[in-house]
Amino acid sequence: MKKVIFGIMTGLTLGGVALQFHYSAKPSGSPSGYVFHPFHLFLAFLALAILAAIVSWQLEEKRRRALREFALKHGLTFRREHNTKIREEFPW
Repeated sequence: MKKVIFGIMTGLTLGGVALQFHYSAKPSGSPSGYVFHPFHLFLAFLALAILAAIVSWQLEEKRRRALREFALKHGLTFRREHNTKIREEFPW
């Protein structure tokens, strides 16, 4: 799954770079003669946002897995009543 996501993101990035060079070769008077076309900047930002979301999700899953393994090693369990008990003690 990670390789598929990496391949998609790499393809989008390289495609955007290729299109940017294509449009930058046009005369500057044409509407598509921007060095960075606004739509391609949007696509690059969108790709980075998706990549950041995926990476943060993976890091969160890694942290949860490590916490779960730590709890199992030390005989700890996570139950809802234990999580809400602190709210009863400190309601503010």
